[in-house]
Amino acid sequence: MESDSEIKLIDTALAGNKKAFGILADKYYAYCVAIANNIIGEKDVTKDLIQNGLMEAYFCLSNLGDKSIFKEWLGGIVRNLCKNYLRRNNKQYLSLRHYYEEHRDLGASDEEKVVNVVLEGIKSLDMPYQSVVYLFYYEGKSIDEICDELRITKSLVKVRLHRARKELRAILELNSELREYQQYFRKQ
Repeated sequence: MESDSEIKLIDTALAGNKKAFGILADKYYAYCVAIANNIIGEKDVTKDLIQNGLMEAYFCLSNLGDKSIFKEWLGGIVRNLCKNYLRRNNKQYLSLRHYYEEHRDLGASDEEKVVNVVLEGIKSLDMPYQSVVYLFYYEGKSIDEICDELRITKSLVKVRLHRARKELRAILELNSELREYQQYFRKQ
């Protein structure tokens, strides 16, 4: 019977009653916190994202087709906001080129040496894998952009990335220099 009362609250909120939506928000706030903390982990950021998610849910409530899945729908909104936040704020770290150019002038730091080892590993991949990895990680391009540039399907890009990561992992695991850096960073 709880779902019947929840559907009534949704209908009341759709009619313009903000308090009804507030009851729903209070009921699922902890659920949203759990989702956001799993993805983000920073309390201040998660609070903001949850508030944004609740506002988005309120204004898009009329888009909810099946009212019995409100909890999952709300969780999906929060999850998407968190993932978008990570994409926006970690974009600079997705590009090896950005990282390499940013640290190149600082001298050969340990981080730069690791990047060089990884770049050498990428160069040893077969050409189809090498080009996809280069575009994705070094250039920081999206899968869609890679599809357009190489004129291949999304699924082929994803397959090549998966296989390239697998090969690259095997190559890097054999690299003694990289193992030394891993031990160094673990001690830090």
